[in-house]
Amino acid sequence: MVCKVWPLGSLEDQVQNLVKNWEMEFFNKADLNEHKSVDLNKFTFSVNGRTPLTLEEAGKLGGGYNPLLQTSLPEKYRSYNPDTETAETSTRLSLQHSLVEFYGMAIFELDEHDKVVKVEFFYDHAELLGGLLKGPVIDASAEGAVASSCPVLRSTG
Repeated sequence: MVCKVWPLGSLEDQVQNLVKNWEMEFFNKADLNEHKSVDLNKFTFSVNGRTPLTLEEAGKLGGGYNPLLQTSLPEKYRSYNPDTETAETSTRLSLQHSLVEFYGMAIFELDEHDKVVKVEFFYDHAELLGGLLKGPVIDASAEGAVASSCPVLRSTG
C-alpha cells in the first residue's frame, strides 16, 4: 500500500495512521485484547447498511475479509459464499492475485479518546466480485446457449 506522506501530526496524518492501524488489527489480530485502536465495549462494524457487528461477531463470521463480503443473495446466485469460508480460506483463494479496481467509502466514528467506536463501509459487491470472476462472456444469441439468470455473472467475462 502506497501512502502519501503528510506533515507529521496533521489531521491527514492522524487519519491515515488510524485507518492503517485499524485495518492491520481488524484483519490480522485474532485476540481481541490486542486491538488498541478500538473501544472494545462499543465498537461496531457494518457494510452497506447491514446490521452492525461487534468484533466478536465479525470473528464468528470467519474473520479476515468475510465480514466485508456478507450477502443476502440466495446461495444459488453466489459466486463467493462467505458462509463456507474461514479467515484462512477467504485470503487463500486463487482470486488473491487479481487486480480489481472499485470505489467505496468508509465512515469512522471516534470517541473522545480517539478510539474507533463505529465503522461503516459502503461499496458495490458486484463491482468487486464481478471483476474477480473469470470466464468467457456468455453469448446468449448462440444456439443452445443458456444465459445466466444472475445479474453479476451475466456481465462478467
